[in-house]
Amino acid sequence: MRIQNLGKTIQQIQHEFSEFVLQNTQEKTDTLFSSEIYRHIKKSIHRIDILCAKHNVTPADLATPSFRKYLWLRFLAERENTKAHICALSNGYSVLLQSIPAYKNYKNLKTIHIQFDCSSYLFHIKKTQDKLHFQIHEALMHMPADLMCTLITTALNQKSRKELATIKSYTATREYQKCIAAIAGQPIANKKTYRGKFFNLQNIFHANNRQYFNNTLVQPRLVWSSQKSTSRWGYFHPELHTISINKKLDAPGTPILAVKYIMFHEMLHQNLGFQHINGRRYAHTKEFKQQEKTFEGYRQAENLIKLIQ
Repeated sequence: MRIQNLGKTIQQIQHEFSEFVLQNTQEKTDTLFSSEIYRHIKKSIHRIDILCAKHNVTPADLATPSFRKYLWLRFLAERENTKAHICALSNGYSVLLQSIPAYKNYKNLKTIHIQFDCSSYLFHIKKTQDKLHFQIHEALMHMPADLMCTLITTALNQKSRKELATIKSYTATREYQKCIAAIAGQPIANKKTYRGKFFNLQNIFHANNRQYFNNTLVQPRLVWSSQKSTSRWGYFHPELHTISINKKLDAPGTPILAVKYIMFHEMLHQNLGFQHINGRRYAHTKEFKQQEKTFEGYRQAENLIKLIQ
């Protein structure tokens, strides 16, 4: 399902946020909730919910980029989150505007735009002629001022390994993880997009849940990948409560055991979570590998996956 002009709506809201920050002092933040921008956010969420209900689907049936936008809007509908967003945006503009003059490549800029969003990366900077567009993940909005300064100067410098490692280490903090969880909210199950041409991911999830997890796992968003891949058969996105299965497996010649095994693998990630050590995230821990071998037909499934081209 597609929400018409959702991208333009998000761009407009981002523009309204920037205008509000650049035209108001921090003391005027409370006026935000009586402004057009807050009504715009609430109205956009309502529009998506109504359209999904009309088509007997949920927002989880949207394509992943659109689903990210929906989660971002829902997160900002909470006043405390919006206040924190405004504060982070204000700090971001302050640091960036102070840093820009030191870089020759950015001296002729006429337009500078910063946005915090729910993108698939931590930060991204793009310069086109006299315009600079800077995207930062919403979960970084509570980042300490000195680290925000490091992030912005790292982006302007086209990155360095040492500074990137410092920034990534923040993603292991409780503050970042708490914000990621708040953006994700409660899991939203999809109603249609789990159906492939040959396999139904919902049926496979529930069968595995009964057999291996005693029905303790909450059904996440279950989707087929948008593109076929030969390097990744599945992926669990904790920040989206989503299990994505490579659509290359949705083929008439694919053994059901192979699909069940890949689903089981991702369900283990959902169940066990991830370990963060020294700023790095570890998914395939010793415990994970031990539990993975409890899958009925483990060796056979491993061999089947290797044979799929």
